[in-house]
Amino acid sequence: MRTILSFLTLAAALSGCTTDDPGNDRNGGDGRDVMPPRDVEQEKKRVLECLRTFEGRDPDVMDAACEELREIGAPVVSEEILGNVERFGNPRTRSAAHERLRWMSKVVRMLLLLESTDKEDWKHCYAGMVALGPEATLRFVGVLILKMNSNPAWCRAMLLDVCNEVGPVAQNGVLEALNYTPEVKDPAGPLTARTMDDKTREGIASVLIFLKDPPASRIRESALNGPIGTRRALAKLLAANRAKDKVAGTEAAPGWAIDILVEQLSRDPAWQVRADAADSLGRCGDLLHAAPALILALKDKDHWVRRSSCIALGQFGAAAKDSVGPMIEMLKGLDAEKLEGNPRRELDNAATDALRKITGKRFNEPSTFLTWWDEQQRK
Repeated sequence: MRTILSFLTLAAALSGCTTDDPGNDRNGGDGRDVMPPRDVEQEKKRVLECLRTFEGRDPDVMDAACEELREIGAPVVSEEILGNVERFGNPRTRSAAHERLRWMSKVVRMLLLLESTDKEDWKHCYAGMVALGPEATLRFVGVLILKMNSNPAWCRAMLLDVCNEVGPVAQNGVLEALNYTPEVKDPAGPLTARTMDDKTREGIASVLIFLKDPPASRIRESALNGPIGTRRALAKLLAANRAKDKVAGTEAAPGWAIDILVEQLSRDPAWQVRADAADSLGRCGDLLHAAPALILALKDKDHWVRRSSCIALGQFGAAAKDSVGPMIEMLKGLDAEKLEGNPRRELDNAATDALRKITGKRFNEPSTFLTWWDEQQRK
């Protein structure tokens, strides 16, 4: 099965020719003779009218449509459509090409409903694309991802529904998008750095985390080895889906999510991801599993990760009493480390606030906590 990136080409068949991209023109990308918007829209309508002829059975009409599609050509007509137009001209592949073009027509007509501002049209597109099979479903997922920034609420809700309803087919599309790195791929491809920005990655990452049965092992792979934007998105969100423990009466993130956060905090090469993971561990609701990694992170080489770890431990209050000693030791080592300026102030303030919450002492300066701790150790 082809990937979601190739599936997106047909989805863009009637919207892929823009007026601000010098690569989308009649002269092979040299920036000249770009079609005006009005002409582009007319060409799109011609493509759709041609495709609809394949939903009928009149061979003469279909042959004429093929000629017209060749005349319009790329980039308005996708390579996928043009390839099947050529196959339609060969008697040996005509029948298969006819079925394919007929299917494409239905897909494009369904996807055009996503241009509407009426939610019922979107729901109709959802039902139609799922009914057209796994490949159409994956195309639908791809277009929802492309539209995530312009309509996050509807796109996220529909992605969640289709991933729950259809399962792995849709989930695979979301995971592939999360693991896609536009900067090392074709910058003119369907997914770009602009479409796959932090907001989009967080939106589609939250879909996976809030599924009825999240694909934990594949989420872990993305969280540990995906692009930094994806790793950060998952680090921020993994503790968001918390369930209530009926026996303890407390809420906590699932164990698999906490395990991933612990791994991120312990081994991710990017300090931003480690800091995000520490923040989430402070909200995970499970001190037993979070504390060892957070205490170890008090020795992280990056001050921001240590700051986040202090804040996270402070959120557990008195239950995090085992972190007091390591936090004091961290403060003692700051002079030797020669950490100065804002980084020093940020770390001092975070540690002092955390120590107040954990110990119940109302000291306002790190030095006061150091003196207090030394006195406690002498007793």
